[in-house]
Formats: sequence, C-alpha cells, structure tokens
Amino acid sequence: TFFAGVLAFPSFKVAFNPIIHTTGIDWRNKAAVVGVLREQFKASPMNFIKAHLAEAPPTIDIDIKFTNFVKLDDKRKQALKIGYLKATQSDFVPARINANGKSVKVKLRLKGDLLDHIDAKKWSFRVHVKGEGQIFGLRRFSIQAPRVRSYQREPVYLDHLRREGVLAVRYFFVNVRLNGDNVGVMAIEEHFSKELLEAQRRREGVIVKFNGDDWWDFKTKYSLDDPYRDFRIAEILPFRSKWV
Repeated sequence: TFFAGVLAFPSFKVAFNPIIHTTGIDWRNKAAVVGVLREQFKASPMNFIKAHLAEAPPTIDIDIKFTNFVKLDDKRKQALKIGYLKATQSDFVPARINANGKSVKVKLRLKGDLLDHIDAKKWSFRVHVKGEGQIFGLRRFSIQAPRVRSYQREPVYLDHLRREGVLAVRYFFVNVRLNGDNVGVMAIEEHFSKELLEAQRRREGVIVKFNGDDWWDFKTKYSLDDPYRDFRIAEILPFRSKWV
C-alpha cells in the first residue's frame, strides 16, 4: 500500500516520512529509499511466516465477585454519563488473577481518562498485586485494549526507547478471560514502580508526573481545556508519594 501510494503520488513527499523517521534517510536520496524498500520487500515473506509460527500470547483469568463487578459497572456508567473517567482510590475492588498456573490476589479498578477505555467489552483495568506476589514479574500494571495505544505502535516505540537507554515500561500482549468470558487479546502495560527501575538496572528514586486533574475539572465545567492545556503550569507530583 505504501509503495503504491508513492507511485501514484510521486510529489506527495510526506509519504516518505516513515522511512525518514526509522532510517534517517533523506527522501530526496531516491537510491537509498529504493534500497530500503527492496530490503523490506525481501524480508516480508519470512516475517509473515515467523508471525504465523510465533507462540500465542499467554492467557490470564480475571475473577471478580458479582458485587464488586457491579461496583465497577456502576463506575463505568457514571463515566459514560459525564464524558470521562474520574478514578479515585476508593474505586479499587478485590479480585484474583490466574496466570502461569498461579492464582494471585489483586485489587483493581477501571482505568483511563477517555471513554475508549470502557466503551466496549474490553475494559481497561489498573491492577495492584497484593502481598509479595507478582504477575509476569510485575506488581503494578494496566490491562487495556491494544487499540487505546495504537496497537503495535506502543510496543515498537517503547522498544526504541530502551534501545536508546531511555527508561521505558514493559509492554506485551495476553489473552484475557474475565469471569469465564473470553475478552480476547489485551495489552499489559507496566505502571511506575520500583520494579520498573530494578528491571532496567536503575537506582531507586522518585518518579514524577504532571497532574492532569485540573485539566479535566476545568474542561468539564467550562467545556474548554485552556489554560491547563499548557503542561508548564501543571502541578508536578510524585508517583506513590509514600516513596518520598
């Protein structure tokens, strides 16, 4: 499709942006561009075969008691009504996750500001493992539909960050069953915790974030996102302040 687009619109220079971004080749260097395309076409058949021979992602089972599931569903309905999800610590409910033959106690809540996280059967969850347990080496993570992170773009981007020595969360795909119902492929995204630092051989320290609560409150009240669109005036907070 990309190659056909270039042939159909030779003056449409933006079509070469993906090549520029991934290889650093100037689009005006036609010989270099054609060389990259030739190598990719040669590799495509083997890539296709490898993709179909690859192992299926692991399966996890999430079990939530009916009363707690109703609480989550009520929170979802509230979010759909006001237009976004305003999560709080009181939203967490107990649950169990079965993975790799082990049953682990967790607490979880709905996750994600925008409604694409909860607008279908693939709800996004923020998960905290209880006690000393772990799931795939993680203790705090999110489970979400791949589409909310642009499918394969997120893991590819994170891989690039790690290759350049930039701290980046772990991200991979799993099959999910929720209370026995098959949800399908979901993405697990590591949350910010000391395990993130340890896994990438970093010294334990404070991880900070921009506080986005004011943005949502202002937008909801006035249907505008100014002036909080500018991150430079946002409050800076630490993740898990008890670390400090």
